[in-house]
Amino acid sequence: QYSIGPDLTWTVFSGGALSQAWRASQANARAQSLQSDAIHRQIRLAARLAYFQAQLAAEQVRLYAESYRVEQAQYHDISIRYHAGESARVDLLSAEQDLLTRHDLLLQARANLASAIRDLTSLTRIGEDLDPTWPLDKDTTLTPSEEMPAPTLVLALDPLKESLARMQRSGVSSFDAHQPQLQFLSELAEASRRTAKSLEGGHWPTLTVLASLMREYPNGPIQEAVTQKTFGVNLS
Repeated sequence: QYSIGPDLTWTVFSGGALSQAWRASQANARAQSLQSDAIHRQIRLAARLAYFQAQLAAEQVRLYAESYRVEQAQYHDISIRYHAGESARVDLLSAEQDLLTRHDLLLQARANLASAIRDLTSLTRIGEDLDPTWPLDKDTTLTPSEEMPAPTLVLALDPLKESLARMQRSGVSSFDAHQPQLQFLSELAEASRRTAKSLEGGHWPTLTVLASLMREYPNGPIQEAVTQKTFGVNLS
């Protein structure tokens, strides 16, 4: 036996439950899209901050490198005068102490720069195959020695003043009320309101209309094909 044909059911009235659920799903979809945009912006901001941190660290390395070279020159002069009998040993020890202090500060600054470069590469995925253990700015000159490791990475960063000027323009701009994160929360609120209305619509009766047109065989005990037409209304 078989029965074949179209069977159509249509909910005429459901108290707005279905339409509100559909609109709530649309608002949720828009919210997820806005959240994706917000996450992209946050990642870009984090990358820019990491780049700015690398610029600051590179500037510190440059300043400490200059002071380190000055201390080296002073220590060299005092050492010559000491061996010539024109300077006391306490002056030599003081100059040596100052040189060691500058040396430690410079190494620490280079370590901070290496950490900033690692943060930047982890966000941008650029330069992951490079070794930033002992980085150095291209405008900084250091003579490698046993106490001062040679650079494993030479950086060519934008000038710090240019970055500060660009950031200053952004800092004085007016507040953007259409930020993706704010719009994301707004769409979530809209989705929640629609969901509440959909649940509220469940308290109303549901009216359903159904119709079918079936070709059936057999028709009970009589082995002949018949066409069964059905129409109905269901109120629950």
